[in-house]
Amino acid sequence: VRDGLVSLDISDATAFGGMLQLGIRLDRVEGHDQAELRITAENLNGGAMAEKLHLTSFMPRAPGSFSVFLKGKGETLDEILETSDGSISASFGEGTVPGLNLESFREHNDKGSFFPLTEIADGELAIDGAELKATLAGGIAWIDTAEAKLETGETITLGGLIPFAGRGIALSGSILPPESDKPVDENGEEASEESDPRETFFIGGSWNAPFCVASGDIFPLD
Repeated sequence: VRDGLVSLDISDATAFGGMLQLGIRLDRVEGHDQAELRITAENLNGGAMAEKLHLTSFMPRAPGSFSVFLKGKGETLDEILETSDGSISASFGEGTVPGLNLESFREHNDKGSFFPLTEIADGELAIDGAELKATLAGGIAWIDTAEAKLETGETITLGGLIPFAGRGIALSGSILPPESDKPVDENGEEASEESDPRETFFIGGSWNAPFCVASGDIFPLD
């Protein structure tokens, strides 16, 4: 701590069965309070971390690694997040995602109905792995890559944005068929075109009350 600068670094720690590094820097730049946060985690037990942080839904119960870097201005955490720039990346192995009942989701989505995600929260989604990459700019998380490989061979993908200000959600998604279901050409070779999604959907609303609707009823994904 010196001259208005506060810096905290944890260069090597064990947590949730894996390794954790953390850095926090609070400074005053050009007359504004500025904060930086860096987190790197490897081979953490996602289930143990979720239980400790009281994350009951959507956090994979699976081994995983992630990194977070953000920089923002303000005196409170909300102000910092709402002005933040940076990046987030994460990868998880085989496990489950609580709060997602895929069969219930399909029943609702096939009807083209508008429904809150709480209506499909009575189950777990079995995954072979999941990946996430997002860019933070001006307090908005832009999803570059977000996909989960299912035990069935299908892939759930998401894209869109999540603003910190207002805590809103605007995501479009799809469920792609297994690789083995890709079309073949007249020579029996696998076609190069990507398979059409089996289901498409839109997730909107707020962090506390997200809803889902078949996206064809709102706008086409293409």
